[in-house]
Amino acid sequence: MEKDKNTVSQPDDFDVDIQACSTMDCTGLIPALPETEAEKEAYEDLYPYITHAKNCADDK
Repeated sequence: MEKDKNTVSQPDDFDVDIQACSTMDCTGLIPALPETEAEKEAYEDLYPYITHAKNCADDK
């Protein structure tokens, strides 16, 4: 079935011109330094951004 050449596509609510490479990317940037350990953990729960050291004892 061919599309009608005179049909104009209608923008929907998700057709937004965002100046970003992807709407799903998380930059990992935090707007302000976490003041408590709980606040840091809350950020980590939302988006894991902290690289944890590998435990060498687990390799043996």
